[in-house]
Amino acid sequence: MKLKAVSGIMLILLLIGMLILTFNIQPVKASGSIDPIRSIAFISLLIGPVFAVLGFWNMVKQKQTDLVTRLEELKEQLGRGVITQEEYEHLLFTLSNLSTAIITEEEYEQKKKNLLEKSET
Repeated sequence: MKLKAVSGIMLILLLIGMLILTFNIQPVKASGSIDPIRSIAFISLLIGPVFAVLGFWNMVKQKQTDLVTRLEELKEQLGRGVITQEEYEHLLFTLSNLSTAIITEEEYEQKKKNLLEKSET
């Protein structure tokens, strides 16, 4: 019962505080001029993250396009008999590691070069 009384008092105090704040707010007086530097800075703060996200999205789309191109090259090499099915599967696995950023592009190219050199010998 004591807990309900304390909760009721707290709610009443919260309501009173909100009403006081609501009716005590003073209107803002306009200066009559707009500062162009501040307005541009404010707009750039709002738009900046949007451009950052779009830039990241374009980077992801470009990487996806590059991976599809490489996959098509591997399929073509497999079809012409340049690489075997086992080499194709190995390079495909390595390419999937590249797409998830497990390995770098240089590491991918080095592994591809090593595998192709082994198949030639």
